[in-house]
Parts: sequence; structure tokens; C-alpha cells
Amino acid sequence: MKSIWLACLLLLATSALADPATSPATSSANAAASISALEEAAKRGDPSARLLLGIQYLNGVGVEQDIPRGAALVHGAAELGLPEAKYAVAWLLIDGVNGPPDPKAAAPFMRSAADAGVAGAQFDLGRMYLVGRGVPRNDELALEWLRVAAKQGHPGAIHELAVAHATGEVLFPDQREATRLYSFAAQQGYSEAQFSLGWRYEIGKGIDKNIDEALRWYRIAAEAGHPKAQYNLGVHLSKGVTIARDEEAACRWFALAARFEMPEALRSLGRCLIEGVSVPQDYAQAIAVLERAAQLGDLPATSTLGVMMLKGEGVPKDVAKGLSLVQAAAKAGDPNGLMNLGEAYILGAGGLPDDHVLGFRYLKQAAELGLPEAQFATASALMRGDGAAINVAEARDWLRRAAEAGHPRAAAHYADVCARGIGGPRDLESARRYAKFAVDANVPQADQLLKAVQAQR
Repeated sequence: MKSIWLACLLLLATSALADPATSPATSSANAAASISALEEAAKRGDPSARLLLGIQYLNGVGVEQDIPRGAALVHGAAELGLPEAKYAVAWLLIDGVNGPPDPKAAAPFMRSAADAGVAGAQFDLGRMYLVGRGVPRNDELALEWLRVAAKQGHPGAIHELAVAHATGEVLFPDQREATRLYSFAAQQGYSEAQFSLGWRYEIGKGIDKNIDEALRWYRIAAEAGHPKAQYNLGVHLSKGVTIARDEEAACRWFALAARFEMPEALRSLGRCLIEGVSVPQDYAQAIAVLERAAQLGDLPATSTLGVMMLKGEGVPKDVAKGLSLVQAAAKAGDPNGLMNLGEAYILGAGGLPDDHVLGFRYLKQAAELGLPEAQFATASALMRGDGAAINVAEARDWLRRAAEAGHPRAAAHYADVCARGIGGPRDLESARRYAKFAVDANVPQADQLLKAVQAQR
């Protein structure tokens, strides 16, 4: 119930309600006395006591939970004019804590609290106008209230104004102003802004690209529990391109993000469970996680399940269903599905004809969509002339792309062709860099490759 926790935070942050005579108990020894004092003060008509006592009953803190009584006490405090209580009532109505959700009935309470200067109410009223929840949509009023809340330093309001500048939907687009506002909200501990700021540093949007700053903000947001930041940090740790490779740490972050049912995180956690990285190998749990990701629309998870069924890996072998899943993902344009379908044609799996030419076409489509595994497979096929004419120069280019994306084996192969001048000029600097990356990623025989490259002049 957002309303209950919101009100609790509101009380903690509002010094006007921090009178020791009406504050909730902080130890079991005086809990009963505190509740008794609140009851007496509430009976005398103290609005702050009524609000605090109402919150106690709503949460079942120090008393047996009684939502109807708690809601009545909060309403009573609002009727006595307490702005914070009006804000709490608004959220009780929006969330439907003591009845069906009723945003329209909540709007007057939210407006009254906003008029009285409650920054949280100003922010939420602005968002209500922004999406037309409980009030007619009105961009001008939305921006007006968001700006009022922002002037009080409300990080959520500052973040919303940043989004407005970033998207250009209700304000003129201004990426640098958006970044400035994201930064301001991030520094106040607002995790959504911290994630957004990290992303903008990563791609260089509205600010100079800085991967170290991106990772710093991702980590701050991740540690604050932001699922997208947790996932992105996991991806960087898994690839090992921008930060030291650490598969165990990556899988831990994926597991945390997966708790929020983030499809990409669920899929990545499934891979960790299959490989036994950071967690014991558990095919049954991996299948459950991948199936949930697929249910949420994650096409790579659908394709992975299909491949496991084709091979009978961790699940009963079901060629027909497995091939159907892979084909469905490929038809939808998923690069993993395209790559897996290409490999199925090359191997003649699932009753498909052994067709290396068609298989190569699917691999290359997946490579063109940016999938590192497919880029490496495409390069390998071009080197061998498997499904396409030998083209060493193009193969080298696909190896470069895959290596830049953090594919360990591609890095080793690219280091080798650069060192030997295959498919292009010798490039010892790139050869050393990618050979070192391959060593760090524990690619077999990469250490020998690195020594050979370092011996060259």
C-alpha cells in the first residue's frame, strides 16, 4: 500500500508532527504508553495525534492492525485541516485501502494538501494532471505543480521535469537541461534519476560520454534497489569490456533485478542457473525462470527454451515444440531466435533440412542486429566458406564487432588476425589489447597468444 508507507515517510520528514508527546514509540518498553498517549490526544481533537494513530492502525504498528479504524482516524485529521492528513487521505483513496480505488475523490484532498505547501502532494498532483488520473489531463497544470514541488527540492518533481525536457513531450527538448536536472535529483538520492544519469553518461546524451561515471551511478542506483540499474551493472560485469569481468557478481545483480520480474534479468538469471554461476546449477529453476521471462514477452528467453527442448537439455526432448519456439522468436525478429534457427538449419536439427546457405543467412541477420554470438558465428562461417563464399576481410570486420561487444572468443580470434595481418593490415596495438581481454576472460590458449603478440615488434 503506497499510501501507508508514503504517509509514514511524510510523518518522519515533517517536523511539525515530531512532537514527543504525540510521536510513536521507538522501543517496546514505552510502546503501550505511547499508544495510550496518542489515544488521549486524539480524543482531545489533536489532528497530528489522529494522523499518527491512524497510521499505527493502518500498519499494525504497536496495535492490532485495523484498517477501517486507521482510515477513519486519518480522515478525521484531514477534516480538522491538517494538510499532511489530506495528503494521506488522497493516497488512501487512490490505492483503495478502505474501499475501491477512487482517484477522482482523491483529487480535492491532493489539491488542498498541495495548496498548503506539502511538496509530495504538489508532485503527485502534477503527475495526476500529467496522465489524467482523477483529473482531466492538463499539461500546463502538471508543469505548474511539478515546478512548485521542484522549487521545494522534491527530487521526484525534479526528475519529472528532466523527463519532460528529455522527451520533448510537454516541454521543449533540451538534453543538457535534462541531464542537469537528472544530476540534481540523483545527488538527492532519487534512484530513478541516478539510473537515468548513468544511462546518459553511458551513451553521451546531454553530457560527454563517460563510462566510469555511468558505472558509478549504475552502482549507486543498483545498491538503492533500482532493478534496471542492477541489470545494467550485471551486463557490464558479465561482458567485462568497460569493467573487470566478474560473472559471479553479474549473476548476483541479475538475481536482484529478477525479483522485480524484469524479463531481461529473469533471462540472464536463467543462464546463470544453467551454467551454475554464483548459484548452484539448477535446470528446473532455470526453466521456471525462463518460462516466466517468456510469459512476460522476452523473445530471447523463448528462443533459449526452444533450443533446450531441441537438445533435451534440462527438459524432456521435444523437437517439434522446441523448433516451434525458435521459429516464433525468429519470425518476430529476435536476434537470438534468428541465430538459433540458423544453427538449426546448419545442423539439420528438428527435422529441418541440412541447409548451410539458409542457416548462414539467418546467422548474418542476427549479426546485423548486433548479437555478438551471431557476429562471431558469421565471422567463423566466412573464414571457412560455410554457407557463403570465403571472405576474410568481412570475417575480420565481424570479429572486430563481436570483440568490441565483449565476446571473449571473438576477441582472441580478432587479436590473432590483427597480429598476423589477415583480412587487413597488421595492428599490434589491437592485437595486444584483445589478447589481454581474452586472457582475462579465461579463453583457452589466450595466454600463449598474448605472449606471441607481445613478442612481435
